[in-house]
Amino acid sequence: MRRLVVPLFVMLASCASAGSAQAVRGAGAAALQPIGKWSVDYGIDECRLVRSFARGDVQATVQFALNGPYPDTPPELTVLWPAMMASPSARTGKVPFDVTIDSASSQQSAMAWVLPGTTPATSIVYVEDTSPFADAIAADAKAGRPTLLTMTHKQQTITIALDPLQRPLAALRACMDAQVRTWGYDPAVLRGLSQRPRPVGNPGEWFKASDMPNVLTNEEQNAGVQVRLDIDTAGTIVGCHILRAGGNAQYQALTCDLFRKRGRFKPALDAAGQPVSSMWISRVFWSG
Repeated sequence: MRRLVVPLFVMLASCASAGSAQAVRGAGAAALQPIGKWSVDYGIDECRLVRSFARGDVQATVQFALNGPYPDTPPELTVLWPAMMASPSARTGKVPFDVTIDSASSQQSAMAWVLPGTTPATSIVYVEDTSPFADAIAADAKAGRPTLLTMTHKQQTITIALDPLQRPLAALRACMDAQVRTWGYDPAVLRGLSQRPRPVGNPGEWFKASDMPNVLTNEEQNAGVQVRLDIDTAGTIVGCHILRAGGNAQYQALTCDLFRKRGRFKPALDAAGQPVSSMWISRVFWSG
């Protein structure tokens, strides 16, 4: 039988470090360095900021992604680390990674998980909740300081030197504003909401193990499905868009079907307190 949790991928732990500035300076020489420039990719349902890094034969690609316009939502972080992904244990989706952002002001840590791809080259390490990192990255970006990203899996560790991110992150948010307009929303209205759409009841109760077909129940694979729901002025779900997913593709259709069947919302309110159409983003984690 399968169990599921809504929403969950990351377990967080934060700590402050008075010696972080020295750590940034000391590790810089051994860190992977940039290859080329940051590039902004206009996806269908998200905007991505991407750059590759290398040191010798070791390579990695860092991606920050936004899929909504709300200013307090930090970009999601994924890292493609091909050499590590060749390990069979790293492709199960259950293997934790220690991920650290080391800035001049603080050191923030989180635990991330592998999203399996069809090949090692398409598997990624995913940190869903980057909120522990947001303040440190923003402070470094504003001050023009570099930030170090360190990833550890078993005995393998890489450190990536992220140069100041103020201008790249501004370009990422400009991309998101443009995307939101193509979805039929005014990004200024969404940023100025006096109330965002709110679920009626507990969204976790919209999903039951008994909803799953036998073909999925018998699988031994995790699956995370992130969605963007379009909510109209009556609080009705009028659209469900898959933003990110892992595991069997049938989970995607099942997730949207259950949201439409059971999901109910109180509509968003604009700055004047009037109901407006809006969006709600969440993740369902199906776990064996």
